[in-house]
Amino acid sequence: FAPAESNGVGLCEFVHEAFFERLVVGCATRIADVYVARIMAMSPKNAWELDPALQLQDDINMFREFLCEMAPSSESKIDAALSAFRKVADFIAGGNNIALWFDGLVKSHPDIDPAQLEHLVKVRFR
Repeated sequence: FAPAESNGVGLCEFVHEAFFERLVVGCATRIADVYVARIMAMSPKNAWELDPALQLQDDINMFREFLCEMAPSSESKIDAALSAFRKVADFIAGGNNIALWFDGLVKSHPDIDPAQLEHLVKVRFR
C-alpha cells in the first residue's frame, strides 16, 4: 500500500488484485475479531476513560476509512467484516433497545453464547 500522494510503488503493485482484496478483507475481519475478543475479556469494572461508544465508533471509522482507501472496490466486504464490531459498539453506546439488539445479534450470529451476552450487558451497565 502506498498513499496516493507518495507516488511510490505500493504493496498492491506486487499482489494480484483478487489476493490483495482478500488480504484487506482478512485484515478487517481480524481487527473486528481482536476488538470483540478484547471487549469480551474486559472486566466490567475496567471501564474506558473516554466515552466507550465514542471511542469504539472512532476506531471502527478509522479502520474502515483506512481499509477502504487500500481497496475501494471491497467497501461492502469490509463493512460486512466490521459488522460484529459495529454491533458491539452500538450496544455499548446504549442507543438501541436491548431486546431488539439481542434478537438481531442472535439471528446474525447464531453461535453466540449466553455467557457472552451476559458479559456484554455487564460491560454496558458497568
